[in-house]
Amino acid sequence: MSLHLCERCDEATAEPHRFCARCRSIRATNRVILTVVAVLGLMALASVAGTLLLGVDFTGG
Repeated sequence: MSLHLCERCDEATAEPHRFCARCRSIRATNRVILTVVAVLGLMALASVAGTLLLGVDFTGG
């Protein structure tokens, strides 16, 4: 059984992955957060574009 080093934190791990379990979990969480922020940003951009181009107010106000 050979030990591998995590590319991010240099923790020794027996798993043949590039990252240890903790770093993989952090990366997955960051990916979810970035996806949510990107979707909300696109929704806001679509709302502004719709208001400016079509004169439709999507904010309900």
